[in-house]
Amino acid sequence: MWPYIVSINILPIIFHLVVLVIGVLVIGGKKTLLRIKSIFAKNRRAK
Repeated sequence: MWPYIVSINILPIIFHLVVLVIGVLVIGGKKTLLRIKSIFAKNRRAK
């Protein structure tokens, strides 16, 4: 029974970690996209 109980406790933790990682990647991706867009805009203005 112990391994079963442990797996029940670990699964939600893994799920939350995955959700956190995906959230960070999405938020970070949006920020980096905005930075890239601003850099391209500056380059176009410079030209």
